[in-house]
Amino acid sequence: MGVLDHRRQWRYEVAASPAQCVEAFSQAFTGRGGLVAKAKWDVRRTGGGAVAVYGGRKGLGALGGVLSQTAAQEQDTAIGSEVSFQN
Repeated sequence: MGVLDHRRQWRYEVAASPAQCVEAFSQAFTGRGGLVAKAKWDVRRTGGGAVAVYGGRKGLGALGGVLSQTAAQEQDTAIGSEVSFQN
């Protein structure tokens, strides 16, 4: 896997209940974020975890796509990307 390979898996060990972990994952993707780098995520819970689906930028971060064709293409190809959490 190279530096730009986005198909990666990370594994973390935590000391919280499965329900607390799913809740923290959900809050991380739906919580309040920065004004400039905010992203839209659709989070849905699954049987043993949750999945966050990227829906694009919002706030001032969305203006970057308007000003730069490269940024717009990057955002368009990233829409629909998923981050999943499983217990």
